[in-house]
Amino acid sequence: IRAIAGEQFVIPTLLVADNVKALARFTADQDYIIKPTHSSHDVLFKSANTTLSPQELQDCQRWLQYPIYRKTREYQYRLLKPKFIIEPRLTYHGGPPQDFK
Repeated sequence: IRAIAGEQFVIPTLLVADNVKALARFTADQDYIIKPTHSSHDVLFKSANTTLSPQELQDCQRWLQYPIYRKTREYQYRLLKPKFIIEPRLTYHGGPPQDFK
């Protein structure tokens, strides 16, 4: 994306993690989102300087264990190792963009 469209279209990655313990320790000085790399519908919106609640950590653990390929047979998920990506939260007119994944 950077090479073709330019730096302004690259969303910075704040963290990539393959376990919930790393998420439990994470905080940022800006609003952020957490989403699994192996799913297309799960996302957590977090405010600056906050950590995940116990319920959110349980949700993330469940996401890690969910075998998306075996459930949906969507080929693009077949070889993906479950991980989380954390990025700054983007807004559009005060809310999330219509397609935030």
